[in-house]
Amino acid sequence: MRIADIMRRKRDRNTVVTIAPEETLERAAKLMADRLVGALVVCDRKGNLFGVIAERDIVRALAFHGPEALDLKVQHVTPADMPVCSPADAINDVVERVGAEGVRYLVVKHEGRMIGIVSVGDLLKAGLAEKTDEEPPPATPWYA
Repeated sequence: MRIADIMRRKRDRNTVVTIAPEETLERAAKLMADRLVGALVVCDRKGNLFGVIAERDIVRALAFHGPEALDLKVQHVTPADMPVCSPADAINDVVERVGAEGVRYLVVKHEGRMIGIVSVGDLLKAGLAEKTDEEPPPATPWYA
């Protein structure tokens, strides 16, 4: 199974919610709550990608800076590394990367252009769906 399979399954609900880097964390938190998402893709008006800001990035900022963190700009809290995958990537390979890198969201890029985002939850659902699509193992007698 590949990332493209996840993207197909998410087609009807794969709206990527974006935010500009100069917006505040308060705006980011409200946007996440309003749109029921756990992360936002940070990009400017030209479509240049800066990264992904997740709920836990906002929580960490609040832990370090207190309520004043809500006035910080998204660009100051967005992790510098932007995890990216391709539609052709095998889900198992992406799961290994997610575990090794400790990320929860990856931007899906095709031919240099962002086409979506996948989460750890998406990967988990895909893995479970793949398991249920498999043939059950042959029955083993209880006395074997």
